[in-house]
Amino acid sequence: MAKFTKKAIMDCFLNMLKRKNIDRVTVTDICEECGIN
Repeated sequence: MAKFTKKAIMDCFLNMLKRKNIDRVTVTDICEECGIN
């Protein structure tokens, strides 16, 4: 996995944590937020 992709996933995850509890964040949510498959 490219460094850019890892950074994008981490950034999206951290942004989602501002809006959702960690137990409500799914991999699908992160992928949709980042626009990756």
